[in-house]
Amino acid sequence: MHKMTVAALSGLLILAACGGGSDNQPMTDARDLVTEIGRTDLMPSSDVLSHRFDHDGIRYSGYLTLDTNEWSHAVGEVIGVPDKAQFGVATRGTDLEPWVYGRNSHLDVSENQQLSGTVTWSGGLLGFDREQLVFVGADVALQLDISSLTGDLEFTNMTYWTNPLTAVPGTGAQWRDGDLSYDIAVTGNGFTRTGGDQGSIDGAILGVGHEAMAGTIERPDLEGAFGGSR
Repeated sequence: MHKMTVAALSGLLILAACGGGSDNQPMTDARDLVTEIGRTDLMPSSDVLSHRFDHDGIRYSGYLTLDTNEWSHAVGEVIGVPDKAQFGVATRGTDLEPWVYGRNSHLDVSENQQLSGTVTWSGGLLGFDREQLVFVGADVALQLDISSLTGDLEFTNMTYWTNPLTAVPGTGAQWRDGDLSYDIAVTGNGFTRTGGDQGSIDGAILGVGHEAMAGTIERPDLEGAFGGSR
């Protein structure tokens, strides 16, 4: 786990996740990105602060538990395919962990005859800057060449907010130089970074017909999760 101060987290986590109960248990995705946090701790306690809004194909929701022994979450749900791709960042005290879950296809991407040429999945990012201790959002696009199973993962319009109650994509101040770019390669239904900016990318193409994608990003200055649909 990566450490952040309790004081910093208490200011950030008002935009944290609303989750499901026993009827909303995550399903195993293509690269086993689901954490035990994502599996078992999505139900908020009764003592929470919550927030919710929709933007550009993603429904963002969250809760902050006032008990530091409880997990709080920031969650993005791909609108229209909620069982296929959800992503977020879980926090408890000083611990921080991105997570992803969704429905895996019985076909690999290369076996899906409905996909050809260049396919694009678009969505958003939920993250925290470990150095500045601020909430970070971005637009995300994954472009994949089906013939080579290689492509580009782009994070653009990256912004940050010191007050999470104002954290709506399209507002806020520019985060660093405003974008990140990665070369990726797909194996089966999973994808990883092969080049580009610094950081680790671990993701999957999700849904029975590969309708969605989601993954995590980890860098020295940023940790978060992302998702989108085609």
